[in-house]
Amino acid sequence: MLGSLAALHPAAAWGEGAVDVAAQGAAPKPGSLAARIATQGNVQQPGIQPPWAPKQLFYPRFMFGEWQVDMEFTGVRTPLGRQFVPPGFLQAAEAPAEEGGLGSRYSFRQRFYSTLPPTLDNELRVNLGLGMPQDAIVCDRAFNTKENTNAFLGYDAVESVEYDPRDAPLRETVTLSRLAPDMAPLPPRRLELYINHLSSEEGLDGSFLTSELCRQVLLGVRQVEVKDYEIMHEYRLQPDGSILGRQRSCLYLQPQEPRFFEAGGRAVAMYDYAYTMRRVPPPEDAPTAAVACVLTPKSVWQCV
Repeated sequence: MLGSLAALHPAAAWGEGAVDVAAQGAAPKPGSLAARIATQGNVQQPGIQPPWAPKQLFYPRFMFGEWQVDMEFTGVRTPLGRQFVPPGFLQAAEAPAEEGGLGSRYSFRQRFYSTLPPTLDNELRVNLGLGMPQDAIVCDRAFNTKENTNAFLGYDAVESVEYDPRDAPLRETVTLSRLAPDMAPLPPRRLELYINHLSSEEGLDGSFLTSELCRQVLLGVRQVEVKDYEIMHEYRLQPDGSILGRQRSCLYLQPQEPRFFEAGGRAVAMYDYAYTMRRVPPPEDAPTAAVACVLTPKSVWQCV
């Protein structure tokens, strides 16, 4: 999960047709995540998922562990035209690469660990004595959000992240720091993140893709800002155990914004990133045969 504030990071250059960085291969099925993350055309906002849909994303086992992520901002598009993009994003688009524009680079950590999810299958296994529950790989959402947000904003911008994967798996509360990068005081602010839709799929070439549609509500002193965005990822395991990935973040308009109805639920800005993930070596006191270890949200070490 690489997202939150990173999803809406501005770019230094805008265009109607950024270069596609997708690996060449079989044509993906129309409407699939593989097609949506690679298209140079329009991207339609996914609908809100029904109450019975899964509340978490489950990842391939090769993603277990803690990873060092090195990311580059590779492209940005305004498929409906610059006039559809909120003014603040256009103003920030003039920044040079060293200030977060096109070509900027970011480094941060991400964690994925094993858990016993409360799925219907696991509940049946336990309640009916059908066998042991099955574990699954999930992201450490609180840790990952803090890491990538701080990386994209360029300082320790996040004071804390509250996330309950059991009782509220589709909501995060991010409390922002009261100190600016220059140590100047800031008013209290927090982000409420709501996940309204999530999905995943396996690509035709063995890749793994995910999507999260989020509503971000920034709350401050006499300030409320709401944004809807979608974060898509594609992960490709490499022979050396590293992962090559790409991220596409799509910005959608709010009903109170001009051109909302004209946009028709289509993304008005799409930001593309490419990244490499390299697994962090196990700590010195890990079991001798361990190849990957990660500290879980409950401060328990897991190793495989």
